[in-house]
Amino acid sequence: MKSKMIWIALGLGILGVAVVAYYVPNAGRNKQAILTYSQLNDRIGSKGVKRAEIAADRVTGQLSTGEESRTDPSSLRTQAQIAEELRSSGADVRFVSTSNEGAVGWLEGLMRDAGPALVLILLVLLTAFWIWMIVDCAVKEPPGPDKIVWILIILLGHAIGAAIYFVVRRGRRGHGPISAAS
Repeated sequence: MKSKMIWIALGLGILGVAVVAYYVPNAGRNKQAILTYSQLNDRIGSKGVKRAEIAADRVTGQLSTGEESRTDPSSLRTQAQIAEELRSSGADVRFVSTSNEGAVGWLEGLMRDAGPALVLILLVLLTAFWIWMIVDCAVKEPPGPDKIVWILIILLGHAIGAAIYFVVRRGRRGHGPISAAS
């Protein structure tokens, strides 16, 4: 029974890593065309931009063909010129904040700054920790409903569930009863 659980946990971990390893590099592909500043100017001149969102580090927009585009302006002056040109061509222009992009934006920034190899190593380490906690719970927890609940928390919570188990349950189990003298 224990070896089956170990193989199931290992298989789920490998599957999780494979899905994340595929999704992270392919998350933005075929969704946005990356345009240079001159290409964006050509599209603006031909009134090929319907709407645009201008942030501190990028200009994203929808072209008249329905395609999404992205341009990384080199300076704030360029950003201001793009905004003026877009407004004069009749495009709907909005300025947006990039401070709250969420987990996907954070992961995209990490991929850009740290590189895919570091992110992949981090994901493998987190998955190894997750599998370790599943095996630890399956082998060392006493039988009963608590064991089932902890395994479900770890399985469904992945690295966060494993960290909760590590801090809350595993830490207490190794120290024995707490006395008033300690």
